[in-house]
Amino acid sequence: MYIWAAKCPETVRQFTPPAYRPHTCRLIVKHLPKALLLALLVGVPVMAQPLWIYYKNQYLGPNRVFLMSCCNMGTANNLRGVSYFNRIARDAMFDIHTKQGMTPDQAIAFLSGEAAAMGIVCPNVW
Repeated sequence: MYIWAAKCPETVRQFTPPAYRPHTCRLIVKHLPKALLLALLVGVPVMAQPLWIYYKNQYLGPNRVFLMSCCNMGTANNLRGVSYFNRIARDAMFDIHTKQGMTPDQAIAFLSGEAAAMGIVCPNVW
């Protein structure tokens, strides 16, 4: 009995002429794991980061000055006893962004990124 018979898939034994079976099965057993790994690496798309993380990184990077103005407005609101993240202000900001051409998902991601960045830079703002 050949050693390859235990490793060789039944379909290869069934459709390959007997003279070519050992060579074909050796190739399959040797290269199949590499081919599967390559297919997984090429075929699986890279998961994109959520949009709110993009906006958070924008606030923490190039738009840091705008973030600091948001922190200052939040601190001023807090001194008056009003939350920066109150429902009325958030809805107004959402409406402004959607009127400027953002989709509702983009506006939510934008405001979520702002809130996440403010939680890092000015965690005392509520």
